[in-house]
Amino acid sequence: RPAILHPQVCDAAPLFVAVALVGFVLLAQKYIEICWRHPEGGGVVTVASEAFSPRMGLIGGLLISVSYFVTSAISSLSGVVYLGSLFPWLEEHVVSVAIGALLLLALINTVGIRESAVLALVMAAAAFVVNVGVIGATMLKLGPEGWGAMFDTVFGGAELGVPTLLVGYSSAWLAFSGLESISQ
Repeated sequence: RPAILHPQVCDAAPLFVAVALVGFVLLAQKYIEICWRHPEGGGVVTVASEAFSPRMGLIGGLLISVSYFVTSAISSLSGVVYLGSLFPWLEEHVVSVAIGALLLLALINTVGIRESAVLALVMAAAAFVVNVGVIGATMLKLGPEGWGAMFDTVFGGAELGVPTLLVGYSSAWLAFSGLESISQ
């Protein structure tokens, strides 16, 4: 989602994505520890209940449920907006197509967890292939001079104020929130 981030922080967007990636790696390490400690599962509810109280487990479960819905809505909407750049007729129907995608996701989850997991795997594999293609095409198009100029721009020491830092980091972290929700 650097395209969403770019208008907020301009050329520093890759820097914020890299910083959020570090946070994501640390979060993944914490999930490894939680899975080791609680092989039966339970996630937020189990950990918060054990660490604090069952009431905190309930609150954690409620908050993560809200996170699922918000992340699903944002991901569906941004996905349709991105597809609209390839298929212009979608731009007129962004909200209705995003709602349709959410209903399809709900239907698949109703059918079964296995089907939902298979769909998530297929989508993740497709996203990986697309990302590798985009990175490869960008590398070829920019060439060594372009990559040098990009690194100079990103790491050139531009002054970023506190609001830009907060917006940049939170927007980059939002890009990883879908991954966090999938891990739940």
